[in-house]
Amino acid sequence: MAEDKTKSLVNKIEKLIIDGNKEVVAQLDHKIEQVKIDILTEVDIKINGVKQELGGKIDRLDKKVDHLDATLDATARASYDLLTDVRDDVKRVSDKLDKHLLVPHAV
Repeated sequence: MAEDKTKSLVNKIEKLIIDGNKEVVAQLDHKIEQVKIDILTEVDIKINGVKQELGGKIDRLDKKVDHLDATLDATARASYDLLTDVRDDVKRVSDKLDKHLLVPHAV
């Protein structure tokens, strides 16, 4: 009988320990989830800050790229026009030279 009481008492103690461990594990899980949420919130805040900071810089870069693109287009058009003019001039000089060489010259 004393042995049964001791066994029963040991079983109750084991159950209390197991239940206590379960409660501790549950509390730890809850704390871990809270820490995850806190870290993710902090990371999101920092990312949003960086996005805002970079947003203005990206807008300025977009404007500069657009300006450079327009300048490059204008330069390319002007270069092509100049090339066309030079080709025409070379053709005209070549034609004049060909005609000039056809005329007999006194030696």
